[in-house]
Parts: sequence; C-alpha cells; structure tokens
Amino acid sequence: WRKFMNEERDFNSVEYFYKCESEEQIVEAVKNGATSFEEVKEETGAGAGGCRGGRCKCNIELLIEKNK
Repeated sequence: WRKFMNEERDFNSVEYFYKCESEEQIVEAVKNGATSFEEVKEETGAGAGGCRGGRCKCNIELLIEKNK
C-alpha cells in the first residue's frame, strides 16, 4: 500500500478514478438524465467498487456539472 501511495499518478487519468466504469459511460448516463452521483451509480455501477466511490465520487460529480 505504501508503495502505491508514493507512486506518481496521473490524476487526470480515467483509469485512476474510474475503476468501475469508463468516463464515457458516466457522461452518457448524465446525458440520459442522471443528475447526481447516486443516479450515475444506479445507471452505470460507478462508485459500487471496493472503495464505494471514495476515489471517484468527487470526479463523477465534476463530470455531472460539466455535462449537464
């Protein structure tokens, strides 16, 4: 775990934040009417992984704002 925390990461990387689903699936859910993290989670499964959205919730909320 410590090694992982010290590694350089690209925080803009889709892979880093969206282990459960791709950014495109999240944007598509927003375009189909999802207006909250909970709605995106219900439609795509994003945020339902082992971290329960701890790594991606903030970024999914940003995607929702950008793609309303």
